[in-house]
Amino acid sequence: MTDLSVSLFLDLHEQLAEEHPRHIDKARCLAKETLNPNSAMEGDVWRILWDKPLYANVRVETAERWANSIKKAMEKEDSWRTWGERPGEFEIHKRKPGSKRDCFRVRGKAARSFLNRCTLDPNNLDGEAAPCTIPLHRLYAIQEAAKFLCRRSGEQPGRPPFVDLPGAVKDRSLSEVVLDPSSTANPRSWSSPLSDP
Repeated sequence: MTDLSVSLFLDLHEQLAEEHPRHIDKARCLAKETLNPNSAMEGDVWRILWDKPLYANVRVETAERWANSIKKAMEKEDSWRTWGERPGEFEIHKRKPGSKRDCFRVRGKAARSFLNRCTLDPNNLDGEAAPCTIPLHRLYAIQEAAKFLCRRSGEQPGRPPFVDLPGAVKDRSLSEVVLDPSSTANPRSWSSPLSDP
């Protein structure tokens, strides 16, 4: 990138910051939420992974309603293990091709409790829990993600499950350059090799 390109980019960034500061704040928040897959542990990965199948080809409002209805159960410690490596307790089995309810079979006390009360704990029947309205093919996709996470976790116990992914995140990220103008990573703080000392 040439000095002119960097300068133009940073000018546009400053203009955005002046005209729409909320967008800059939102970008900062999103940058902080981004995980480094090479160092994220299972719980961190699960926290951002579990709800993704709920958003596929559906209205955002519907997906958010589904996610909120099961969020408490999904964010419990080791819920990814219940979904991924305890078939005696929780299993959604795909019996035939398709996405209709009759294509799946639910097995295990925790799974039945989840479908009836949106909780993974069959002994916790307190509160205003209602039957789970999320289609089984979406819950099956969540379970498959949990199974994959469990397999990756078992390959190198005690280490981040995706530590072996190529392309480790660089020390300096774009968020440092763009979102923190005082950072030494910001090109405006660098001296140009063509400039006078």
